[in-house]
Amino acid sequence: MERQLSLIILGSGNVASHLGPALYDAGYNILQVFSRNTYSGSALAKEIHSAYINDIEQLSTEADVILFLLPNEGIDEMIAKWPSGFSRNILLLHSSGSYSTSKLAEISDEYGVFYPLQSFKQGVSLDLEKTPLLLDTNTDSSYKTVQGIAKSISPLHYPFTDEGREKIHLAAVFINNFTNAIFAAAFEYLDKENINKKPLEPIIEKTFQNLLKSHPAKTQTGPAIRSENALLAKQLELLKEYPEHASIYKSISNYIQKHIG
Repeated sequence: MERQLSLIILGSGNVASHLGPALYDAGYNILQVFSRNTYSGSALAKEIHSAYINDIEQLSTEADVILFLLPNEGIDEMIAKWPSGFSRNILLLHSSGSYSTSKLAEISDEYGVFYPLQSFKQGVSLDLEKTPLLLDTNTDSSYKTVQGIAKSISPLHYPFTDEGREKIHLAAVFINNFTNAIFAAAFEYLDKENINKKPLEPIIEKTFQNLLKSHPAKTQTGPAIRSENALLAKQLELLKEYPEHASIYKSISNYIQKHIG
């Protein structure tokens, strides 16, 4: 029987709180969880039957793979503080959508990326089997290792270069982060105007159904694409007490008219 890999997780935030348990459930031996946050780090370590450490000098050299489940600045900090003389044969993987993978070459001869293209929030359940994993490594043998890890938690895994990953990550910011912020702006407006949000639920559901069925440009509706200038002016008037909302309204309406209409 093939020996199961031993892993170390660096981080205990949103991504680590989901990937850690998923990897443990897949049968991997999680040797250690490193985190500056004692509360979340020790809690994650306990959940996945691992040892909690908060000193990078305590990293075990028995690991096959070390996962940097950290924001970009956190990865840079780890590289700067990496223990001198630490084995360069351990595979190092980061999980960032926009980090330059080659930076890991400073501390290892085996490195790559294990990027889950999803929005993570600690405490919010997520089906990782429906989460795409974008993979890349600097050697073929390392890629086989990463691919094996990916297959154990999701059937959706794809090879992606740094350039491609950065661009699809940017698209995801538009699709997920910006869309969510626009919903927040709409809800804020309705809350302040004491308007019931419940009637919006069917159009919210229909909007996302349409997005999964066809190109967004083909399903665009509204006053901007119809060039209903009088209505555009009237709706901006409704936002006269909400200058930031009005700015968003103008910017997106202009984009629709120039690029979709």
